[in-house]
Amino acid sequence: MKKSIEYNQDRALAVKLFYIIRDIPYRIPLKFDDADNSCHGKCLLLDDILVSYGFKSRIMSCSFGWSKTLKNKKHLKLVNIDIEHHYFIEIYLDGRWIKIDPTFDSTLKAKLPVNEWDGNKNTGITSIPEKFFSETESREIFDKESSEGYFDERMRKNGRLYKALNKKYEIIRKNKTGR
Repeated sequence: MKKSIEYNQDRALAVKLFYIIRDIPYRIPLKFDDADNSCHGKCLLLDDILVSYGFKSRIMSCSFGWSKTLKNKKHLKLVNIDIEHHYFIEIYLDGRWIKIDPTFDSTLKAKLPVNEWDGNKNTGITSIPEKFFSETESREIFDKESSEGYFDERMRKNGRLYKALNKKYEIIRKNKTGR
């Protein structure tokens, strides 16, 4: 007889872990060995922590276009690769998958879509998704985009954009705190 696996269903703990990771200040890494506090790094961290606590979770991906996401014309001029991938988590609670996106931290709330999560419903996705990928496709995309070669190629093409966005996030935080 096959024994079923019991996964953690402690919704309050899952929510607490979501907020801990969400509120790591968002920053796109500019070097391969920089801390990755973008959607990629935050989702990897949240997935690892959820699994370590016995939750069933997975990293998922969707494609998005910078041309549909960015409003600032100066930033749009820096785009060399329009279509990129965004990551979010799906956590299995009460017999269903729930989408949670911890990308933007609370200090960016004045200008960006910062997600709140009650543990019951999907959060929003912080990009404007063009296509959602399956679990298998998401894992393949994530693994490819985790390589140093892929990172270097993205930096050659969109590095100036990432640097400008990081600067924008710093300005938002500074203006929020009054410093």
